Amino acid sequence: MADKQYSPSNVGNQAVSIDQAWLEVGEEVVLGGVTRPEFQVAQTDLGNAENAIASAQARLTDARNQRKATRHTLWELVKRVRNGTKAQYGDDSNEYELMGGTRTSERK
Repeated sequence: MADKQYSPSNVGNQAVSIDQAWLEVGEEVVLGGVTRPEFQVAQTDLGNAENAIASAQARLTDARNQRKATRHTLWELVKRVRNGTKAQYGDDSNEYELMGGTRTSERK
């Protein structure tokens, strides 16, 4: 979904430059109805939001890696169970088919 309220991706960098320049103009000067402390709060809020996103992305990456590892572990167990069923009952047995294998008599 597109962002309907446009703001440049480098707004944080622009804000840092403005905040530093504000010192030259005078910390107490109100510009466009905005005080420097008010401006700095907005900068901090953006930083906090960006940190929250970075943290969420890191947690998502960890969760995906965990899912990949557990999926692999489960796949190895699925193969072992099927192979065990094949070894115990034969590759043309109903039991092998129940475990998801394709019976020899049903292959082309």
